[in-house]
Amino acid sequence: MTAASLFQTLRRAAFLALSLLATTQLGSCGGGGATLVAGGVDSGGTGYSTTLVAGPVNGLGSAIVNGVRFDVSTAAIVDEEGNAMSSDQLLMGMMTKIDSSDVVSANGEMSATASSVLVRSQLVGPVDSVDLASDSLVLLGQAITVTPATWIDPALAGGFSAALVGSVVEVYGQFNPHAKHYVATRIALHTDHTAYKICGLLLSQDMVNSTLNVGGLVVSYAAIAPASMPMLAAGDLVRIRLAIKPVASVWKALVVAQGHMPLPDRHVVSMTGRISAWTSSRNFSVDGLPVLAPNALFTGAESGAVLGARVRVDGASVKGVVNAAAVTILGDETAAGSLFEVHGAIDTLDSALQTLSLHGVKLTFSAQTTFQAGTLSDLAVGRKIKAVGPLSADRASVAAQSITFE
Repeated sequence: MTAASLFQTLRRAAFLALSLLATTQLGSCGGGGATLVAGGVDSGGTGYSTTLVAGPVNGLGSAIVNGVRFDVSTAAIVDEEGNAMSSDQLLMGMMTKIDSSDVVSANGEMSATASSVLVRSQLVGPVDSVDLASDSLVLLGQAITVTPATWIDPALAGGFSAALVGSVVEVYGQFNPHAKHYVATRIALHTDHTAYKICGLLLSQDMVNSTLNVGGLVVSYAAIAPASMPMLAAGDLVRIRLAIKPVASVWKALVVAQGHMPLPDRHVVSMTGRISAWTSSRNFSVDGLPVLAPNALFTGAESGAVLGARVRVDGASVKGVVNAAAVTILGDETAAGSLFEVHGAIDTLDSALQTLSLHGVKLTFSAQTTFQAGTLSDLAVGRKIKAVGPLSADRASVAAQSITFE
C-alpha cells in the first residue's frame, strides 16, 4: 500500500469509526462515556491526542512506523521501565507505541509530530539453543522465529549464528499464539541485565502455590504483594520481570503486569501486530488489545484474519477497544514484502565496497540500485538521501533498491 493510500485509509478509518461510535452512544444514557468532538475524542477531561500508531520501526530519519514518518525530536521517548531514551536509540525493528499529532500527507509522504514514544521488547534472557537450518532459537524455553525482516544488532559478534548460545539478548517482536512462538523483529545484545523478562501467554495460574505458567516457564509470584498482582486469567498476555537465577526450575517474579499496552481514546489508531485472541474475523484482539470490526473494510482475504495472523488495524479507540474501519491481512514477513527506509545525510561512504551509512545503519548499493534526482557519482559524505530496500542476508544492513537524493 502506498503512503497516499494508507493516509486515505487512516482518514477513512477515523471518520467511519467515529460515525459508528457516535451512533452507538446516541442510544445510551448516563455519564462517564467519551464524547465525540471536532477532530478528536474527548477523554472526559483528561485531554486528548489525535493519533496513536503501534508497530515495529521500519524506517529511520526520524522514525517510520506503519508508513508514517514521525518527527521525534521533541517527543518524550521511554522504555517500558520508564527510562528515558534519546531519538538516536530508536532502532530498526524496535516495537513502539507512538502518540502524535494528525497525520498529514505531502509529496507522497505521510508525516506527523510525535509527542511520546514507548519502546517495548518481549524477552530478555540467555539463549538456550540456535537452529540455523530453521532460522530459530530458544530463549528462556521460548521458541523464537527469525524472519527475512528480523534485524540482528551489529553488536552481536557473528550475527545470527551458533555463537549466540549463552549470550543474554533482548528480543523485540510479537507472540504468535497459534504457532506458540515469538516472531522476532529485532535481536540485540543485552549487557546491563539485573533481571530477565518475558511477555507471553499465561497458560495457567496455581493460586495455592502462587505460580504462573507462561509458555511452559514456571514463575513464582510469592514475593509480590497481593495488592501489586493484576487480575489474571488463562489466555491473558502477561509481562514479568524475572530474577536472573531460577530455584529448582522455578523462576522468581519481581514484577507481574498485564502484557498489553494501555490504549487511550484516540480518533485515529493504526496498529500492526498479531491476532492474540480470536472469536471471529470481526471480533478479535491484536497483541492483547480488543478489536471490533463489524463494518470494517478488509484488504486481503477476510478468512486470513485468524489466530496468530499478522494484521494492520486502522480505526479509532474508545474505552480500550479499537473500532476498526479497515483491516489489512499482512501475512508472514518475506524479503520482498519487508522494505526498510532510511532518510538523512550520508555519514560514511566506501565506493570500492559499495557501502554507505546513515543514522548508524549500513547500506549496500550495486548496479541494480536505481538512483533518482542524481546518479551514483553524486554519492558523497554529507549528501542527503532516502534509501529503500530489504534487509541484507547479514540481517544487519539494508540492500538499497533505490536511492533518492533529497
